[in-house]
Order: sequence, then C-alpha cells, then structure tokens
Amino acid sequence: MPIMRQLAAALFLLVLGSVSTGCSTLVKWPTVALRSTTLGQATPTGVTVNFDLDLTNPNAFSLPVNRAQYKLALGGVVVVNDSAAPDATIPANGTIPLRIPVAVTFESLLAAGEALRKSGGDVPYNLDGNLEFGDRQKIGDLALNAPLHFTGTLPLRQILKDPQVLLQSPAARKLAEQVWGGLFDR
Repeated sequence: MPIMRQLAAALFLLVLGSVSTGCSTLVKWPTVALRSTTLGQATPTGVTVNFDLDLTNPNAFSLPVNRAQYKLALGGVVVVNDSAAPDATIPANGTIPLRIPVAVTFESLLAAGEALRKSGGDVPYNLDGNLEFGDRQKIGDLALNAPLHFTGTLPLRQILKDPQVLLQSPAARKLAEQVWGGLFDR
C-alpha cells in the first residue's frame, strides 16, 4: 500500500503542477507601443500633450483598460503626476489606438523653466507609469499591467511664441521671459 500512496501523491503533484503552470500561460500580458506625441491646442491655463498609443491584446478574450497612471517629466522635473480612466477595451487578439491626453499647466511648466531655457523651448520629456487591464469574470483577481516608459522632445517653443497665448496667460508670459529673457528677444 505505501507504494500506491506514493504513486497517488506523485500523480497528484504532477497534475497540480501542470494545472498551475498551464494557468499562467492562459493569460498573456498586453503590450503598449507609442505611436506619436503631439501638442494639443494651448489655452490660457496650459497645453495638452497627447500620447497616442497602440494597445495589443494577445489573449482570446477582450480586455478593458481600467486605469492609466503616469508621471510626465520635462528636463528631469516632474510637471504632472496623474491618472485617468480610459473608456476602452482591446478586442480578443486585437490592437486598438488609445490617446492619453495629459494636461500641463503653464504654472507647472514654470518648475521646468530652467530645462526649457537650456533647451531653447524644445524640451526633452519622460512619460513613466502603467496601464491596468482586467475583467474579473475572465481573469479573476489577476492584475494585468503594462509599463509606460517613453522619451522624446516636446516642441513647447511653438506654444510660447503664440501671441494669443502670451496675451491671455500671465504664467505663459512669465515662462517665455524665463526661457528667452524677454518677450521680444526670441
């Protein structure tokens, strides 16, 4: 009998091991790729930076996008630390575009004024964070995240040269003066 118990225990462990490793391969991680970064329209309070992404779902079921958490740094200075709840679902084995609009105030840009001055207004950026995906009915309590880490350059120079923005925003005027030393010495 002891041999039968050992065989039964070994068979049980073998089945349990194959089930537990098989479950981890049933759900695959979604991926995120940056398609483009563009500046939206400037307002008297600031400008929107649009991060256009492609989200890919390698699973045989759809995945809703639950939350986007992100930090935007300009010249190494964090100017935005925020989150959003995109209204999007990636279809099974599909890819969708997703735009994350990040509102940047001229007040927060003042904190990165030195980086803007050194770069002449075309400032390097880093966007870091993650996207959270999930549907409890399909994946249970498994948290699916995809990291965000994108770098590039934002042409804020064009915003700070817009006379309408400068006339309407004291913070934009102050920022332009910091970057160029005066409004008309550009």
